[in-house]
Amino acid sequence: MEGNLIPGATSQVYTPLETGNYQVQLTDESGCLSALSEVYFFQMVGINEASRLPHLYPNPTTGIVKSDGAIASRGNFELTIIDILGNIIVDAKNPAEIDISDQENGVYFYVVRYENGENITGKIVLIK
Repeated sequence: MEGNLIPGATSQVYTPLETGNYQVQLTDESGCLSALSEVYFFQMVGINEASRLPHLYPNPTTGIVKSDGAIASRGNFELTIIDILGNIIVDAKNPAEIDISDQENGVYFYVVRYENGENITGKIVLIK
């Protein structure tokens, strides 16, 4: 966080404990380091604030996922949905809705990227 290593943050999933800029760097079996990932800004919010943030719905979903009006109101965006293994399953520009019903049940992560560099991240649960 903010350019500093986070002790113990060594698994595939990390839940930030404070607001800040985060990056990921991987180490392979030989000890070689990957390049640093893009910077992801994480904002801690309260329950009332979180309900007003742009999001995908319904969540959980049976397959059809829609972007709420707050996502599009911020300008042009790119939506990427990633499975638990890090595979990109959707990469679309300005979608009003997407269909992930061809995927396995589970948790998926999404990133909404705006032209101004702002990112919104979240997760969605698929249950068919």
